[in-house]
Amino acid sequence: MSGCPKVRNGIFLSLLILFSFLANATCFSRRIAASSSKRGVDGFELDSKPLHAIVTTARGEADFIVEWINYHTWLGYRRFYIYNQDDDPAILEGLLTPYISAGLVVLKHWHIVGDQRGSYIDFLHNFAHAVSTFTFLDVDEFLRLCKHATIDSFIAEEMDLTSPQAEERKPSCLELPWYMFGTSDLPFHPPRTPVLTQYFHRAKCSYRAHAGKVIVQVGTGFRNGTKADLNVYTNTMHHSCREHSTEYAAVQPDVASIYHYSLRHGDHAFSKRTERGSHGDFSGQKMYESLSSQDSSITERNEHRDSSMLRILETIPDLMLARPLKEVREREDILACPDFSQKDLDCKR
Repeated sequence: MSGCPKVRNGIFLSLLILFSFLANATCFSRRIAASSSKRGVDGFELDSKPLHAIVTTARGEADFIVEWINYHTWLGYRRFYIYNQDDDPAILEGLLTPYISAGLVVLKHWHIVGDQRGSYIDFLHNFAHAVSTFTFLDVDEFLRLCKHATIDSFIAEEMDLTSPQAEERKPSCLELPWYMFGTSDLPFHPPRTPVLTQYFHRAKCSYRAHAGKVIVQVGTGFRNGTKADLNVYTNTMHHSCREHSTEYAAVQPDVASIYHYSLRHGDHAFSKRTERGSHGDFSGQKMYESLSSQDSSITERNEHRDSSMLRILETIPDLMLARPLKEVREREDILACPDFSQKDLDCKR
């Protein structure tokens, strides 16, 4: 009987080890379950902070897309859904690897050249309900915030996502004014230089045939809407607020606007825009085949000097470096907006 205490001690120790193992396993499985529950449909971890996203199609954008991502990350955007329409998808895949690894970019090859609408429909079906708002924006378009430092503060005031009561009186869709920039008399775009520091001549008035692009608040309509309804939604990226939302607002230029650097290749821009193709939704590029920097419609884009973005490198010196930007804009006066007074500019709406 003298060995019984040792046996009892051994059994007790074994039971203790087994209990500890089971307890740790249970905690581990709970952590896994909790982690899984915090991931969205695109596999990235979710948090309580509103997630504002940009959706775009890209073709031949390798020289410019890093600057565009860094700038909008600086404004507070935390997700970019990029539909790659390059013939060789590996070009953007290699360039954007740091952003993809960080969860900032979702890159999807879309082999149908010119099918911008189809790629946007794919976003609405598969990703829209994972974000708080999304902005349709091309890579040659830069959102300009005047009264707010970041997209978070802009959306908080213009849409107010904080309560159902606020949603009743705030718009769910915002139309952004569109300012067209010209060539700034450049013969070509200087290699490895930012767009924002090279082009400082634009049309004095915003484009008035339609809105620029839109910012859309995502809600149950996107989660529960039929695919047919979502397909109709992207019939145009410019009119979707008015056609598909009763709660929309046209943002004033002194609050926010889009700077559209449509001629960012300088005098080579006309051939560059036609080289990308005129298939599908790119059919509008045909207009540039017969244009030059001397045409009146183009010289209008050079008539108003706007150098307000030229100081961007003082704030983001590594704007062209392909790595996730850590800095976020803290003050709206860093790049002071120019005077957008419609009376002073004699713009007729």
